[in-house]
Amino acid sequence: MNANKLIELSQDLICITDDKGVFTFLNPAYTDMLGYDAKELINKPFFNIVHPDDLEKTNKEFENLLISEKTINFNNRYIHKNGSVKYIEWKATSVSCEKSVYATGRDITESKLREFENTELEVRLNALINCSTDFMFLLEQDGNIKIANEAFANNFGVSVNKLIGLNVYDLLPKKDGVRRKKAADKIIKERKPIVYSDERSGHFYETHIFPSYTNGNVELAMFTRDITERKLIEGALIASEEKFRNLADTAQVAISIVTTNYEKGILYVNKYWEKITGYTKQESFQLQALDIVHPDQRAMVNERATRRLAGETVPDHYEMKILTKSNQTKWVDITITLIDYEGTRAILTTAIDITERKHADVNLRDEKEQIKTILNLVNDPIFVKDDNHRITMANKAFFDIFNLDENKVIGYTLAEQVPENEREHFLTTDRKVLDTGIPDLREETLTSDGITKTIVTSKTRFIDESGNKFLVGSIHDITVQKNAIVALAKSENRLSLALETGHIGAWDLNLQDQSSHRTLIHDQIFGYKTLQSKWTFEMFMEHVLPEDRTDVEKTFKKALETISDWNFECRIKRIDGKMRWIKSTGKHILNSDGKPIALSGIIQDISEHKWSEVELVRAKKRAEESDRLKSAFVANMSHEIRTPMNSILGFSGLLSGSNLTIAKKDKYLSIIMKSGDRMLNIIDDIMDISKIEAGLVTVEIEEFDINEQIDYLYNIFKQEVEAKGMNLLFKKGLLNKEAKINTDKDKFIAILSNLIKNAIKYTEEGNIEYGYELISNGEDSIFKFVVKDTGIGISEDRQDAIFERFVQADIQDVMAREGAGLGLAITKAHIEMLNGDIWVDSKEGEGSAFYFTLPSKVSVDVNQAIRNSVASDKSNN
Repeated sequence: MNANKLIELSQDLICITDDKGVFTFLNPAYTDMLGYDAKELINKPFFNIVHPDDLEKTNKEFENLLISEKTINFNNRYIHKNGSVKYIEWKATSVSCEKSVYATGRDITESKLREFENTELEVRLNALINCSTDFMFLLEQDGNIKIANEAFANNFGVSVNKLIGLNVYDLLPKKDGVRRKKAADKIIKERKPIVYSDERSGHFYETHIFPSYTNGNVELAMFTRDITERKLIEGALIASEEKFRNLADTAQVAISIVTTNYEKGILYVNKYWEKITGYTKQESFQLQALDIVHPDQRAMVNERATRRLAGETVPDHYEMKILTKSNQTKWVDITITLIDYEGTRAILTTAIDITERKHADVNLRDEKEQIKTILNLVNDPIFVKDDNHRITMANKAFFDIFNLDENKVIGYTLAEQVPENEREHFLTTDRKVLDTGIPDLREETLTSDGITKTIVTSKTRFIDESGNKFLVGSIHDITVQKNAIVALAKSENRLSLALETGHIGAWDLNLQDQSSHRTLIHDQIFGYKTLQSKWTFEMFMEHVLPEDRTDVEKTFKKALETISDWNFECRIKRIDGKMRWIKSTGKHILNSDGKPIALSGIIQDISEHKWSEVELVRAKKRAEESDRLKSAFVANMSHEIRTPMNSILGFSGLLSGSNLTIAKKDKYLSIIMKSGDRMLNIIDDIMDISKIEAGLVTVEIEEFDINEQIDYLYNIFKQEVEAKGMNLLFKKGLLNKEAKINTDKDKFIAILSNLIKNAIKYTEEGNIEYGYELISNGEDSIFKFVVKDTGIGISEDRQDAIFERFVQADIQDVMAREGAGLGLAITKAHIEMLNGDIWVDSKEGEGSAFYFTLPSKVSVDVNQAIRNSVASDKSNN
């Protein structure tokens, strides 16, 4: 039962087929990964979903598996239900008695794609190969040299270029050439790697040969290592254990000797091994070898030991996790060697502590994901292109606008995604920005999936420390706004056409007999479906809203008294209860004596026009405010993210240097960690404001000691303030036994911390003081807190704006200080959640004082309050 549950929860792919390849069992991870329902795959051959180019290889692996009944490892590609390609790493074994094959797999698509995208990998790999003193070369099936490193070429006294194309067996003595040709033919036939050792001219060599398959062709990858020194060391170990122990105990690498069965004891450890694991030698000899292996990797280590003793080729150099005596997890780079020790076969292990490097790798990977998360929070598409117009980075909005998968965007120019005329235009613009460095901002059209959009693009150039040029751009879709403008223009045209063709509500009134005539449209404007039998001024006024009647009556009265035309707008209530806006225009009809004999006019329903005007005004204000905030935010984020990112990328690159001292590596790692912390602070602020706006923040009320938190914050910020040559002061309003408050403790600390950090940021000399007093006692106690500084101050016209999102005191100087401009907005939101208020009292150039109040249900005696207790150097407790 438990095993079945584990299989269901496993993230690895697990399946069983019969000897024909027909599925008999699939776990949920398998179907989830390929997008199929289990019913679509069960009782069908797995070959149906294998990539066509991998069918032949997969079929051969399957046939060999059935014949050998051994566990094999291989990779191949599968077709997802949506048509995409998945790369899977398999481990499979056959059970002949059941006529079944059991297999587990893991999705390695992402790592495969990263391998394909990394165009610089081959160059770096060649450089790495040529730095090796080992002989490394790749042979074609007939023995011709396809790739070789400089060490191998130097062995024959020629250059690498002259060596390429020669037959390696012709370069060796005839006897050796024939022997190695037979060994190579065996490897090609059996498709299994081999390792062999030999001695030449007093030197010992170890050669590894691996079959390689490229586009259906079989090649042999080989490297030969001079192991003379290792042999001599092994010989010295056997000849003199005392010399071995002296040498091992001075080595800066952990050395141990264990029994060939890892489940038994440890035979020897050196001093550095004791340092890494925390166990003394005496304690180590009481352990089993697997006791220090991390539980996640014990099965792997034991399985490899078993296979190694059986003569199979398994990795003898890899990275793994161990558990120290204090139960701390460490990463080590370990090398395994079989030796003879005191007359018995044993395993010699050497290990280097790589924990710090592993942690740095994880932090760098996490920071990259955090940057990606930040970019995905931006609604506008953002992208980065290299000097060849290829996309190197983009956010989710960018993938969405082209309706593409990320894997089909990164590394491509996207030229094929837009029409040819637009393609040339975009490439020309990009080239100009990359070459000149002059930013480009323009309105243009973009066609994707047959849909044309109106966009505003902003592009600028960025040059990294290596001189590589990158184009950074953003896209703002204004299609809706454009369509609204076009729709408004069409509406105005329709209005003109309606007036020209008489499609309006028209009426006239005979002043002599009070008879009237109207068009059907006139009555329809008031909600009637048919023309009414009569219509009077009183009936019209009954439809006018009471709020507008006085103005309408005055307009009509003035027009009648002065025999002048009229033109007014008002609101009416139709018979169906709907409110509408109308526009009424009229004039007097005069007789030959110049006296009015009739009135004639038109009315028009202008509701949509009126509401559009109101909405346009609102939209304009929102757009102006959004544009102002976005401009400040984007500029600020560009600086805030780029600065730590440049540090991370730059010093990460420096870490790859081969001749760095430990002190320099520690320094570079420290810089990387600080830059990561800075980015995390930006991300935390963005996450906090997002949660607040989404209504996901909850309040947890508890009672706690205010004075204790005042001391806590003093200890946190004291060193930072004094490092700037300033004093940090605090003021407590109550005795310790009385200083209790009921509110959200975490939010209280966050509020006060944000205000203190703000004061430190904007103050260069003088004092920073914080504290509180009780301003209302009784059942509804109220505390008043303050944070004062002697910094740059805030101009009066900006004091309200600083509590807005993404705004600093001077929004024009968006890169003057570090920060996303979210701290005070978050602080204000938290205070209001706790039923408090916040305000600022500041003069530009003289400093600022931020006040806030918080209510509490705890009753204290005001007469016992201690006022004006100020500490500058140390706590008064």
